Amino acid sequence: MDFLIAVLSSVSQYGVMPAIILLGVFVLIISKKVDEIKKASDDGKTEISKQFEAVKDSINKALKELEQRIEKRMEGHDSELKELSRRITCLEQDALMRDEHYRDISGWRTEINRLQDLIIKHLEQPR
Repeated sequence: MDFLIAVLSSVSQYGVMPAIILLGVFVLIISKKVDEIKKASDDGKTEISKQFEAVKDSINKALKELEQRIEKRMEGHDSELKELSRRITCLEQDALMRDEHYRDISGWRTEINRLQDLIIKHLEQPR
């Protein structure tokens, strides 16, 4: 900025018109540089945008592959889960049958033990 003021003050001794022309030239040069910077910035933005889209696409692809792998594993686990559920149902039914069986037999055992005790007492009694 100081350079511009120094140049304008040295040119102003030749009159106002050369200073205005020089100022116009500086404005044109500066606007051209600003346009170049803006264009480079826009190119950089489009390049960054392209890179962003490429990264986004690769992430989406990786997520889809991961989802497919998870689905395959879950299918295997689903069949295993069904088999285990069937086995648990069988075990539960078997355990219920055993519990009912023991409950039924336990009543008979006490009756058999009472009968045995009565027979022993009857045999031990003197005649």
